[in-house]
Amino acid sequence: MCIGWIYTIVYILLLCTSNMKEKTSIENLEDFAKEKGYQFYTNSSVENHFLFPNERYTSTKFVVYDLNDISKKLFFIFHDSYSPKAYTGNTYCGLFKRKSK
Repeated sequence: MCIGWIYTIVYILLLCTSNMKEKTSIENLEDFAKEKGYQFYTNSSVENHFLFPNERYTSTKFVVYDLNDISKKLFFIFHDSYSPKAYTGNTYCGLFKRKSK
């Protein structure tokens, strides 16, 4: 079971890096979740309207897969942010488990 998830994670990462259809990595991750039937949360449909888009301090997108079927309170999170003002970006992904109280 664990090996299957490693293959799935590698497939997702390869899917994000091979951008054949001119989609963003976040859109690829959403399509993958829909194809596999995973429940997910995202902010990719949120549109920020700025008069001068380059004046925006940061742009952040994320996708969270809810993997509760595999292990209770387990999430796979993808996060991408870019700051045109600071010329920096931050991208990460990982498995997170919510602690029980």
